Amino acid sequence: REWWGDDRSLEARLPQLLKEGRAEVARTLLLSKAEPAHGVTLFYLGVCAGILEGEAAAVDPYEASIAAMPGLGIAYGNLVRAYLARQRTGDLERALVLAKTLASSQPEAAEPQYV
Repeated sequence: REWWGDDRSLEARLPQLLKEGRAEVARTLLLSKAEPAHGVTLFYLGVCAGILEGEAAAVDPYEASIAAMPGLGIAYGNLVRAYLARQRTGDLERALVLAKTLASSQPEAAEPQYV
């Protein structure tokens, strides 16, 4: 099943809402209509958390996104940024390891992405 659940319009609406700075609306749509455990849904929830609550708040959704969909390269770069913002014990080391792995395996995804 696709991440947008029964509402395929989310595929185009979510990136547009985020570009317009409407992250709260995007998060509400994700929570009410999207597949909750899908990696793409979790990635977008991380983007919304980063915008609305600060990058550090996005760690958990990005980690969940990667766990659900390990091939979603853009989540890795954003998780590095979230670790650097959060700076809990071990976060800097995790960010460095993740950044090195990402840069060598998926250089196109090494920059943070939001949509």
